[in-house]
Amino acid sequence: MHASFASASRSNTHRHQVVLDGLVAVLPELHHLSHFRLCLPVCIDLRDVDEDILDTDYALVRKFSDRCESLAVCHLLSTVTWARLTRSGQWLPLFPTPIGLHWWLDRTPLSQHLQRRVVTHLAEVGVINSEEEAGMEEMLMRSVHKLATAIGYLLNRAFGLDPPSDEVDEEENEEDYEDEESEMEHERLRVPVRDHQGQRIEAYSTQPRNRWDIFASVLGITTLQPLNIFLHNVALFDLFLPTVQAPVPVLNEAQRELMGMVMDLLYNSCNGGNKGVLLRNYLRNPDGWWGEGNMVLGVAMEHSVVPVTHLEVAGLDSAGVFG
Repeated sequence: MHASFASASRSNTHRHQVVLDGLVAVLPELHHLSHFRLCLPVCIDLRDVDEDILDTDYALVRKFSDRCESLAVCHLLSTVTWARLTRSGQWLPLFPTPIGLHWWLDRTPLSQHLQRRVVTHLAEVGVINSEEEAGMEEMLMRSVHKLATAIGYLLNRAFGLDPPSDEVDEEENEEDYEDEESEMEHERLRVPVRDHQGQRIEAYSTQPRNRWDIFASVLGITTLQPLNIFLHNVALFDLFLPTVQAPVPVLNEAQRELMGMVMDLLYNSCNGGNKGVLLRNYLRNPDGWWGEGNMVLGVAMEHSVVPVTHLEVAGLDSAGVFG
């Protein structure tokens, strides 16, 4: 069952509240309702959507599903679509932008650990900027690798993976990064991802290592939002962010499901043809609602989220856009 509700004006707060209160009151009687849309006569500029708006939406959709468990998809007044993860039923905003991705990560206890580790690393990397240009590329790749193995350590522990054996494979011997990986709390990422079709891919198994290093590093950097503020004030954040001394939290099943989707979205937005993820593989799918719909990491424009791949085709530097 699907339903739509219209509101005459976004500024008419009282009227909106009357509509919402009435909807909440009847939801327990709508046993087969799976989807509804709250409509406005004008579209909201998606560039104005921030985490405060997402928090407000989240409280609303949770109230709805507490009264109607069959509900799986909501289109809200913010114009953001919300959907539920398949197993846990966790609500997520389908807003695959840096803000949306950061909001997702904040739903896990791992977010603060990742943020602290990235800021500490970036503060240390500041020394590289004063070096001569000779060897800069090699130094940069070593830095990316070191951050990637720091993120790998956190994710491996969060997913309950034991420390690796002391054996080092042949590929590792070929590239001289042993100094970083011998340090405490540095490991290659061993949590698998899924490709666009949902097939499992072991980390570091299909591409040159530097591609996986970049993937793991970007995953950590995603916790810094707004990124430009962090990058321009790394020393201050390194000084004032709280030190995380607790052990790395082991994610429960619901948190693993969410973190897995974040990882798959990042991987498939930057690799494998930039196809993103098929929504039906991750979200509750009443009556085949999602079809072949997919989601790709992008940037919020006025009325839509533009995929990174489209920005690149247009000649824009996606890394610059996200910075």
